Amino acid sequence: MTSDCPIVLDLGTGFLKAGFSVNPIPDFVIPNSVGRPILRSDESFSRAKIKDVMICDEITPVRQYLDLTFPVEHGVIKNWEDETLVLDYLFKNKLKINNEDHPVLITEAPLNPLENRKKIFEVFFETFNFPAIQMAPQALLVLYAQGLVTGVVVDSGDGVTHIMPIFENYLLSHLIGRMDIAGRDITEHMVKLLTLRGYTFHKSSDFDVVREIKEKMCFVSADINVDRRIANETTTYVVPYVLNDGRIIKVSGERFEAPEVLFQPELLGIEGNGIHQLLFDTIMKSDINLRKEFFKSIVVSGGTTMYPGFSTRLENELRRLVLNNVLKGDTKALKSYKISVEDPPNRRFLVYLGATVLANLSKEKTQSWAQRTAYKEAGPEQLARMFQGGGGA
Repeated sequence: MTSDCPIVLDLGTGFLKAGFSVNPIPDFVIPNSVGRPILRSDESFSRAKIKDVMICDEITPVRQYLDLTFPVEHGVIKNWEDETLVLDYLFKNKLKINNEDHPVLITEAPLNPLENRKKIFEVFFETFNFPAIQMAPQALLVLYAQGLVTGVVVDSGDGVTHIMPIFENYLLSHLIGRMDIAGRDITEHMVKLLTLRGYTFHKSSDFDVVREIKEKMCFVSADINVDRRIANETTTYVVPYVLNDGRIIKVSGERFEAPEVLFQPELLGIEGNGIHQLLFDTIMKSDINLRKEFFKSIVVSGGTTMYPGFSTRLENELRRLVLNNVLKGDTKALKSYKISVEDPPNRRFLVYLGATVLANLSKEKTQSWAQRTAYKEAGPEQLARMFQGGGGA
């Protein structure tokens, strides 16, 4: 790999995606977590080799012995001590780079606090000695990947769901909608649903198993009442899943009940609107002249949008809301009112793909990158304010 090839980082709540910008998909997708032993040093860990601190994919084979921390919460780094351990592991053990040789592009969560931006510059310049940094809003990166300049991005990963409108490459940050329900909440809800049916799970070690079941078997219902009746009266939705220890779990209605929380947060005991209503409200808050353009240019991204049926349900719910609230029940007018939800097959890594596009296009444009020399002169706060990519109030 050439020494000046940009590094791309997407620091997600559940997983960290990283690699060289010449590759459109991540070279590494690893858990963004840190584990420390639960047992005292004189207690047995079976045959497992446990260190004082286990990082990222080191955790997986010994998860049941560890107390886990997740440095990123709802898309924002909250525990910098542990995230620094994660990044150090990534650069030394995975990417195996000399940091000083590579600029780094970091995807930025919506409404990222200024203090967090300052800390990113501080850590990447002072601790890791990168020569140049570029931060780019995730919503803009999704549109770059799709070749669009205007649209609404619905991004749902492991920790948070955002609705982000963009007009001519400008993120309308005052309109951003947020829902603190995403992939991890769906997994936890599935654990609860299966527990109610008599299955027993160890909260830590079996969480990944249930997440895998969720990713392989869940779908979004087109009509929840119909599917509930089918699940109650037939075995149509029953699918067996064999665990590593030989146990068999028969998954049925949980397959659609778990992701239903995206559309009905009250199933989790949470007050608030579902993702479809949040999307509709966000568009309706925009300038009246932009609404039609937004309704026909919706792009979904992130792992939690990968469920079969998700995009169809979102589009159908949106049509219903437009019909009832905008067109006042005029079904004839609805036929000429374009509503489109794009669900690219690569949407799990759409933010990352857009980041590689931007990193390569701006590689030679020094004004696009915050330089370490400028950081030393201006300090983190001034730099954080100078390089606020794409967002506006």
